[in-house]
Amino acid sequence: MSATAGGPASDVDPSAAPAARGRRHRSGFWAAAFAFLVVMAVATLPSPLYGLYRTRDHLSALTITVVFAIFAASTIALLQRDSSIAARIGRRGTMLAAVATMMVAMGVLAAWKDLPGLLTGRLITGVSVGLAAGTAITYLIELRLRADPKASPVRARTIGTSVTVGALGIGPLIAGCLAQWVPQPLTVPYLVFLALGAVALAGLWAAPETGAPAPRAAVTSQPAGPRKVRLPVPAAAGTLAAFSANGLFAGLSGLFLATTLHHPSHALAGVALFPLLPAGWYPSWPRCGHRACSHSERVPCWGVWCCSSFPCVCPHRASRCS
Repeated sequence: MSATAGGPASDVDPSAAPAARGRRHRSGFWAAAFAFLVVMAVATLPSPLYGLYRTRDHLSALTITVVFAIFAASTIALLQRDSSIAARIGRRGTMLAAVATMMVAMGVLAAWKDLPGLLTGRLITGVSVGLAAGTAITYLIELRLRADPKASPVRARTIGTSVTVGALGIGPLIAGCLAQWVPQPLTVPYLVFLALGAVALAGLWAAPETGAPAPRAAVTSQPAGPRKVRLPVPAAAGTLAAFSANGLFAGLSGLFLATTLHHPSHALAGVALFPLLPAGWYPSWPRCGHRACSHSERVPCWGVWCCSSFPCVCPHRASRCS
């Protein structure tokens, strides 16, 4: 301890506080990424299990379609309000709400075995996915920049986008393997993700907030002039078509393997959906230069072409195998 004219001086390093904040934001970044991964994996978690639901409850293809429609409707409804929700409770609060809602959905699906329980669980799952999908990537970018102000946001955006699509393959893979080799296949996968949600919730609880929630008056106030929003219709239509075909493939792949190809393995159904993980990495990989950007603009077109070709390829291959 050194002495000065005004008394003893503190030996605290002035750079210690920013370094500690940087470490906290870095750990919060990975906690938020893990929470986002868990929530998005739940979106397609039941895909390999719909064959079991259909056999046990004698569900029709229309009923399975309604289950998907309820999930999609609740997700879209939340995405319309994600900015106002984040403005009220903050990005960290929104992610905490997403994980907590996901855990409620997993509890409903594990405990309520009837068709109304499946519909209710998927409705709540859509709410959790909508909360996370509209907030997580921005939260990851802000955590990255708070940890290192000189860092580029590209890496955080790449990780967030890869998690968004990649988790759609991880969920069915885990559910299919658990349904194949553990008892109670319509309960254990949900309990596993309930436990993962508790871990994600604990990690998010220790993560910092990147911005204080706005006052209620500021959130509800309307701008003076009209806002003009330009919607990129071709890109939006291509994305909607690709993800619609993706959902169709996720929902029917297990039934297709069991009834047409005579491979009723739940693990195989999960493995069939797992390529969604690397497929989600390529479009989100950062590109530089005008030529690379022109290639990235054509990625949705290739995605729509690949997804639309699936209904044509599968019957052809099935007829050859039969």
